[in-house]
Amino acid sequence: MLVEMDLFLFGKTQYLWEICLLLRSIASIFVIVNIKDINEDAYKNLKAEAIRHNIKIGQAATESFRLWVVSKKQNCQRDEKRMREAA
Repeated sequence: MLVEMDLFLFGKTQYLWEICLLLRSIASIFVIVNIKDINEDAYKNLKAEAIRHNIKIGQAATESFRLWVVSKKQNCQRDEKRMREAA
């Protein structure tokens, strides 16, 4: 009886451990970011557009971040071209 009880508890413990690992892997998909000094009007505009397009604010922010990086990379490439032409 004692051995059966130990196996029963071990099985439950193992099961709970596997659930914890699963939840941990799911939680690692999402990232919580705290950004300071956001312009209030810019945030309100982002939020309004996200609501208008029926997407989450996080999705809209992610798209904004990606577009910003792309625009900066394009500006850098243009500057490199100008530098080459000037040299």
